[in-house]
Amino acid sequence: MLTLDTLRRTLATGLFWAATLLSAPASASLLWHWQYTGVAIEARGQFTTTDSANSNGYYEIIGITGTRNGEAITSLIATGESIPGNEPYASDNWLRPGLDRQLTEHGFGFSTAGGRYANLFWADWLDPQSTVEVLTEAPDTFIDEVAVSFSAELIPEPSTIGLLLGGLAMLGLSVRQRLRR
Repeated sequence: MLTLDTLRRTLATGLFWAATLLSAPASASLLWHWQYTGVAIEARGQFTTTDSANSNGYYEIIGITGTRNGEAITSLIATGESIPGNEPYASDNWLRPGLDRQLTEHGFGFSTAGGRYANLFWADWLDPQSTVEVLTEAPDTFIDEVAVSFSAELIPEPSTIGLLLGGLAMLGLSVRQRLRR
């Protein structure tokens, strides 16, 4: 005969396994919110990076979406390539979490729907050190180089949230069961 206690244990076990299965990573990438501002500059969007960091704590940026001053960002400049008009300074597309120096001295580059190109990088030779944006326009017109305030934050994965909710549900069932005894 199925008792209430057996039913509760079965339900708790089922919830545990459902949470475990739902929390399995869906892909080998991470999502980040990013933004930067400067004089007459506002840009924001999302990065996709690899899911593991290199030995220096940097993740490789493999995708980008967003806008720069209202223009849609159309593509990430490939690793090892320069934005037009800023040769020979190639991007390396590395990003790390934290409050300071999230980019390398090569940074990342992108193109916009309006035919502009931006390269953001960490300028440790400036005083004070800061993130800098170089802006060019196709085909090879240098427009500006300006210090900006840049930040990027990792977006918590849905699997992490699912695991947390599953754990809280199991804890709640356990406490409820003990209170009834």
